[in-house]
Order: sequence, then structure tokens, then C-alpha cells
Amino acid sequence: MKSTRLVIYFSLLLATSARAQISPGELAQPHADLEGMTNCTKCHTLGGGPDVQKCLDCHRETAQGLANQRGYHFTVADKNGKACFECHSEHNGKNFNMIFWPGGKGNFDHNQTGYRLEGKHAQQKCESCHQPAKIVNDPRKLNSKIDLSKTFLGLDTKCLGCHQDEHRGQLSQDCLKCHSYSGWKPTQKFSHDQAKYRLTGKHQTVECQKCHANQAMHYCHSSL
Repeated sequence: MKSTRLVIYFSLLLATSARAQISPGELAQPHADLEGMTNCTKCHTLGGGPDVQKCLDCHRETAQGLANQRGYHFTVADKNGKACFECHSEHNGKNFNMIFWPGGKGNFDHNQTGYRLEGKHAQQKCESCHQPAKIVNDPRKLNSKIDLSKTFLGLDTKCLGCHQDEHRGQLSQDCLKCHSYSGWKPTQKFSHDQAKYRLTGKHQTVECQKCHANQAMHYCHSSL
């Protein structure tokens, strides 16, 4: 009986040791379905390390950004020559956060995404813009496993992708013709000559709020 227990013990020990030599550790939760030695070649080449192309075969949303030559992954992977695993390390345990922020999340260089944060935008926290309700291009169409509450993909660079159209489609969708990144008001670029109603005489010296009071907004918009 004692010898049988020893055989079982050493068998389990050898199996664990063999597995440890093949796999350096448990996969993170997003890749949990790839756990197991029979799945190694889904990410790795035989006798080699992680295969970038195999990453892109699953992460088609990233592959699309690279193909379109836009976005953060295009900047760091294509221009700077970084491989996926340099920022997304694996085999560190099920609860390991696979997103690596060079210099920390708060110091992230947004210029590398292709969209520069200016004025008030530069003062916002990431979550102010990166939230499911503001996603225009749903990345789940390319990768159904993406969690919209955690992704930083899918936003549009156009103003109305995040901001409500206060003009209800009556003016140009190019908000920067009147507004600036320094603040929604005052509209320093706006000229009333752009509207259907041109200001003449003493109307030119009247402050906007004198005519555009909240209760008069609907009436005034109808004349723009």
C-alpha cells in the first residue's frame, strides 16, 4: 500500500515537473480557453516563441488597424517594430492584467494613437471618452470576445462621435468651424454671416445671450 502511494506521488510530481518545463505558467483569463499543452501551437511556432501572425488571426480588430495604417498598434508595432508580447505578456497567472502602459496609464502618450488631445480634451480622464455608450465602430464585429467596458477601441475622431449635436442637424457637422478645443463657449470662430439671418445695425452689438435665451432657442434655430 505504501509503495503504491509512492508511485502515485512520484507520477504526479513528474507530470507537474514536465508541464512546468513546457508551460511557464497559467494563462490570463482572456486566453483561458487556450489553456493546455495541446493548444500551444495556436499561439506559438514549433520550437519557437509566440507568433505575431497567430495573434492577429484571433485579434482581427488589431489586424484591421495595421492594414489601414492607423491607430496605436500601427504606431508601436509597425513603425517602432514592437511585437505583441512586448506589451501583452502571458503565462503570468489567471488574474494578470495583460495591458501594459509604458510610463503608467496616466502618462500615456495619446499622440501615438493618431489623435492628439488638445485643450480641454487633454484634461479628461481616459474613461470620460472611452466608454461603451460612445463607441461608434463596434470592435466586436471583428472579435466577439471584446468587452466594451474595457476596450479602448471603437471611438470616432469626429466631434459628434462623443458630443451631442445641440444644433439638431441644422448646421455643419464640422464643429471646429465655430468651436475650439479650449472650450465649447465662447464660439470665437463663429460669424453670424454664416447664418441665414445676418446681423445689421445695433443687432451687431447685442450679446448672444440677449437673443439666444433658453426659451428662445427653438425659435432662433429655425432661422439659422
